[in-house]
Amino acid sequence: MSVHPQRTTWTDERLDDLRQSVRDGFARNDAEHRAMRQEMRDGFDRVDQRFERVDQRFDLMDQRFDLLNQRFDSLQRTLIVALAALVTAILISSLFS
Repeated sequence: MSVHPQRTTWTDERLDDLRQSVRDGFARNDAEHRAMRQEMRDGFDRVDQRFERVDQRFDLMDQRFDLLNQRFDSLQRTLIVALAALVTAILISSLFS
């Protein structure tokens, strides 16, 4: 009978050790998890900043393409006017020849 109380004390101590070990493990895990989440937030913030710069560059590219489109439209109008003038000149010259 004397073995039983010793074993209960030993088991209680072991359970206390296990409980403390589990608490310490969870505390470390929580701290690592918080650090990892902060690291991820920082990383996403950096990615967001880079995307903002990329968006600005795309806006500049859009402006350049708009200018290029205006130049092509102007060239197209000039070619249409020149073609119309050429056709008119050919028609007039064939009428008077």
